[in-house]
Amino acid sequence: MFNKKLLALATGAALLAGAQNGFAGNVTATANYEIELTNGTCTVAATGMVFADKAVGSASLTGEPAGSVTVNCTAGVTYDWGMGQGAHWGVTTTDYRSMDNGAGGNFAYDLFSNGSRIGDIGLTAKDPGYVVTTTTKSYATSTGTLLTGTGAAQTYAVTADLGFVSAPVGVYTDAVTVTVVF
Repeated sequence: MFNKKLLALATGAALLAGAQNGFAGNVTATANYEIELTNGTCTVAATGMVFADKAVGSASLTGEPAGSVTVNCTAGVTYDWGMGQGAHWGVTTTDYRSMDNGAGGNFAYDLFSNGSRIGDIGLTAKDPGYVVTTTTKSYATSTGTLLTGTGAAQTYAVTADLGFVSAPVGVYTDAVTVTVVF
């Protein structure tokens, strides 16, 4: 009986306290919040080109449309991109990509974006300690300056200079790796 009286007294006090501020009681819940901070991410896509057929002995071509590179980095991420040496680097000269026909025929060509020769920028992340690892003469970076991601695709047109000086008849190919460092 004593416990019932004590319970009634405590309940009455709580109701009286609630009545004084206009509330009858309270309940609680927890709202959780989370954010993950990362270094950001980038994706890259590239298109090459099947050039129009040319007759043996044709003049070299300069500034030919040669596809594109599309980079999509998280907004604010700084990056650079470059194109590797290709499967036949230095076959015709020490400083140029080469297309090869698989039967000993080849010719030099090179790739450009926005008027600048596209080089292999070294495949090291641009976090602290980034070092350009390329040792070839004029292949330090693809753009010379870092680019900044916007969170949307950024597309860069690629052009080619192709030399046909004395290449024999055949189908010529090369495969070049496109790399983004960020």
